[in-house]
Amino acid sequence: MFSLTGRQAQIPLAALVILLLVASAFAWQGTREEVADSEPTERLAAPEPETRPTEKGSSDFVDQVIFESPPNRPLPASELDAKAALAILTGATGEAEENFLPALAGPDERRLAGYRAEAERRQENFKAAEEALSKSFVREAASTPRLSPAERVNLPAWRRHAALSKETGTAPIIAIVIDDLGHTEREFNRAMSLGEGITLAFLPYTDRAAEFARRARDKGFEILVHMPMEPSNASADPGPNALLVGLSETELMRRLAHNLSRFEGYVGINNHMGSKFSQDRRAMKLVLDALHARGLLYLDSVTIGATVGGRLATASRMPFAVRDVFLDSEADKSFIEAQLRLVEKVARRSGHAVAIGHPYVETMEVLKRWLPDARKRGFEFVPISTIAALECAC
Repeated sequence: MFSLTGRQAQIPLAALVILLLVASAFAWQGTREEVADSEPTERLAAPEPETRPTEKGSSDFVDQVIFESPPNRPLPASELDAKAALAILTGATGEAEENFLPALAGPDERRLAGYRAEAERRQENFKAAEEALSKSFVREAASTPRLSPAERVNLPAWRRHAALSKETGTAPIIAIVIDDLGHTEREFNRAMSLGEGITLAFLPYTDRAAEFARRARDKGFEILVHMPMEPSNASADPGPNALLVGLSETELMRRLAHNLSRFEGYVGINNHMGSKFSQDRRAMKLVLDALHARGLLYLDSVTIGATVGGRLATASRMPFAVRDVFLDSEADKSFIEAQLRLVEKVARRSGHAVAIGHPYVETMEVLKRWLPDARKRGFEFVPISTIAALECAC
C-alpha cells in the first residue's frame, strides 16, 4: 500500500472536474443541434395557411375567420368579441357569410344568438321607423287644410281653381280627361258619373258650357277650356272662333280672350283638333305667352306628333302636361280596354300618365268598370293640375 500526499490527491480531483465539464458541454451542443435539425421538419409538417383574396370592405377579423378557418370549427371565446360577431352577422355578404355561420356553434352559441337577435331587432326598428315616417307624410298631405279664399286669391289661376288631389305620393298616378263636353246633358252626366279625380274639358262655343262648368266645379271636378284650333285637314271644322295660323296677332288674341270668357273656374286649356296650329311656332308662342300671363296651364292633346306645345311650354317655364294615350280614337270597347292597359303601363314606367277620352257610350261603360279595379290595384286618379305641377319648372 502506498499513500498520496495532500498535493498529489488534489490533482486527480481537478482532472475529474475538468472531465465532467467537457462532457456537459458536448451534451449541451448535441441537444442544440438536435433541436435545430427538427425545426425545418415541423415547418414542413404545418405549413402556413393559404392566403386568399378578401372581399373589399370586410374587417380583418371576418376575412381571417371566413377564409382561413376550417369549416364548422367552433370559434374559441378568446378570438371573439361583440363587435366582431356583429360584423359577421350584419357585415359579411354573399355566400361566405352563409357558409361561415354554422362555424359559430359551440361554446359561444348562446352569445352569438344574442348578437343575431340584436341585429334583427335593430333592423325591425329601422323598418318600423321608416314606415311610420312614410305614413306621417301621407297623413300630413291628406290633412293639410285647404287655403281660404283670401289666401287663394294671390295664387295663379291654375292653382287657385285646382281640384283637391288625393295623391299619396306612393302610387302611380293617372289623369283622365274627358273632351268635347258642353253639347248635351246626357254626355255631361255620363262624364260626371265617373267620379272624383276626372278632369272635364268643355268646348267654349256650346250653349250650356257655362252651366255645365259651374255644376262640375260645384261637384269638385277640375275643368279645362277645350280650345278649338286649326286642323291639318281643311275640310274638318274646329268650330266658331277657332285659333288659326293665318290670323293676325290682334285677331288671334281676340279669339283666345273670347273663348276664355265663356265660363269660369278653369285651370287652363287643351287643344280641340289643332294638328296644324300646334305645329306653328309663332302662333303657339303667342297663345302660350298669353296663357302664362293669365296664370293658366296648357295640356297638349298631341293631335299630331310634330306639335311644339310641350317644348315651348318648357322653355317658358309655365305649367303644362302632355297627353300619353288617346282612349277612343276607335269607339270600340275592346280597343278602349287595350288602350287602358297601355295607360297602366305608362303610369307604372314613368310614375304618371295622361289619357284623353270622349263622352261616348262605349268609353263611359269601359271606364266605369275599369276605374274601381284600377284603384284596387294601386293606381291613383288625379286632376290634370297635379300632373302639370310635376312637369312644371316654374
